[in-house]
Amino acid sequence: MSLINSAIKTVAKPYTSKGYRLLSKSLNIPTSNNGTMDIVEIASEFGKGHTTITSFKDEKGKLVQRTIDKICSKGHIHTFSEFEGNVTTQRRKISRTSVNGKLTQETITKNVYSPDKGGKLDREYLTINYSPNKTTNEVQYFESRAPHGVHNYVKTTASRNSVGEYTHTEIESNTLPQAELDKYAQTPYVFSKNYSKEDFLKAVAPYAKEKQNVSDLGIKVVNEKLPETFGGVSYGERPRVALDLEKYANNDDIVDTINHELRHQYQHKLVSKYSKYFILGGNKECDSVFTTLLKTLGLKKPTTITPEIAEEKRLARIFRDNFKHHKDLPKTNAEIKKHPEAYEAYWNQPVEVDARNAGEKAKDEYKNILDVLAERLGISSKLNWNKGQIAMYEFITNAEKEGNVVKVGGLFS
Repeated sequence: MSLINSAIKTVAKPYTSKGYRLLSKSLNIPTSNNGTMDIVEIASEFGKGHTTITSFKDEKGKLVQRTIDKICSKGHIHTFSEFEGNVTTQRRKISRTSVNGKLTQETITKNVYSPDKGGKLDREYLTINYSPNKTTNEVQYFESRAPHGVHNYVKTTASRNSVGEYTHTEIESNTLPQAELDKYAQTPYVFSKNYSKEDFLKAVAPYAKEKQNVSDLGIKVVNEKLPETFGGVSYGERPRVALDLEKYANNDDIVDTINHELRHQYQHKLVSKYSKYFILGGNKECDSVFTTLLKTLGLKKPTTITPEIAEEKRLARIFRDNFKHHKDLPKTNAEIKKHPEAYEAYWNQPVEVDARNAGEKAKDEYKNILDVLAERLGISSKLNWNKGQIAMYEFITNAEKEGNVVKVGGLFS
């Protein structure tokens, strides 16, 4: 049952000097999910325009959603906002605005308020403006505000093309030196941190291809809904990599998976690169034959093999042998549970170990960049939390207030 179940209605008021007039205000209307709804109607442009603001609150009166529909001389302007967390401690707001059905702006705001630190406020704020041709212009702030006028920030600006790839990025700060900022700008991670999962995927994919040395293969990285019974969250088939983003909670896991799957593409690339070498035997005894073949093809063999080439050949042999006898991942979750030994055999293959290492290395780079930035600015690491972590933090905070949880060595019981 709703804790707030009384409806309050306000009658219309006169126009203001700017042409606005409150038509009606209905508050605390009970909803089917034990929450409440507020509806406010406003006339604008001295009666030529009309705005309806609808707010949805949960059973404790906390705002969770709001829509603003404005009819004016520009047409129909619709804004939808979602709110997560507790307004007095940690809060996230996502808003999307469309004009006549076309998305024009998106804003993402995250706040962490720390009353135990004198009212310190840490905030991330991203505004994305969309043009009719689906390119973007973006401004983002990472900032920390403390009492007595202390304000540290990093500001990023960026533009993306119609397929979501960067065409321009800049970064500045009132606190950190430019040389340090330039290091952050070498990756897309700071610029894309607050994107939706699909936009994040599009923005970081080119960098992942570069890291895994497969930019030349024309690989498409896409979001694809996979069956609930599918025994995984992604798959790769040349020249394509697919991730089911609904199954990902964190950006760092997306980074891990992209690089994991692209590393598999690199493994195949390396095997193909040395295929002629393997046809001839791929060992020291066949080097003279290999040299003769290169001369016949009009190619010059280096007098010495660099350590990098030697390592490529070593890996190519391992990958080739593994692909010949590759053990596939069981197709469904049910099969994985039924045959754990098959999953273990898949997991321990050299190509899978190598791909996991590549993914984890990329993930560590992503997390390290954001952790260092937060530490250097003095902003809370809670700004990196996902939706589930925010909900858990709020649950624990409420439980503490009610005396139902006890902290033990930094943990909870």
